[in-house]
Formats: sequence, C-alpha cells, structure tokens
Amino acid sequence: NGYVACLAEQTFMLTGAATMPWYAWSLITALRRGGGWIALPSAMFALQLLAGDPQAAVLSAIVGATLAFAVRPAVRSLVLAALSPAAGALLSAIQIAPAMSVLPHSDREHLLGLLK
Repeated sequence: NGYVACLAEQTFMLTGAATMPWYAWSLITALRRGGGWIALPSAMFALQLLAGDPQAAVLSAIVGATLAFAVRPAVRSLVLAALSPAAGALLSAIQIAPAMSVLPHSDREHLLGLLK
C-alpha cells in the first residue's frame, strides 16, 4: 500500500513493517506446534525491536494477540501473545538499555518526560 511504499527511504521503518507477518506466523506456529516453537515469537519480536521501529512492534503485539485468540480461543493463546513481546523486549534489551542511557544527552531528552 501507499504507506509502506513511502517508507522506502526509512529502512528501519520498512524493516519493522516487513517483520510483522513473520511475528504473526511465528505466533500461530507456536500455538499449533507447541514445544520449543514457543520461543520463536519472542525471537521474532526481539528482531522487530532491534530493527528500530517500536511502533511496528506495538502494532504487531496487538495484531498478534488478536490473531492468536482467533486461531485458538483459549487463555493459553492470550498468555503466549502477552509473554512473547515481554520476552522479546528482554532479548532486545542489549540494544535498548544503552540507547535509553544516552537519551538524556541527546536532542530528544524531552522524551524522558513521556517515559516517567
């Protein structure tokens, strides 16, 4: 669509949008197969955060929860859909934590008020 086509110059946003279907696929695969596949959505979410577009990651989490419940309407689906983004955020903390530590020294220090 036009929105995604306009993102071609901002590769991090394009990467974030392009990984949304992979996160949805990994969530559905984890729900259907179980076992070790449960770690896959967390890894895909971490890759999405590491791409640098948190908005796409939040949208993926919302779409993922809706899709997981549609595929398998059970509490287990919602638990997996909630824990996957949390575990993915922990996996990507290796990049997020240092970025947050230099935020007070950047031109975007006004964003700290939004995070408190």
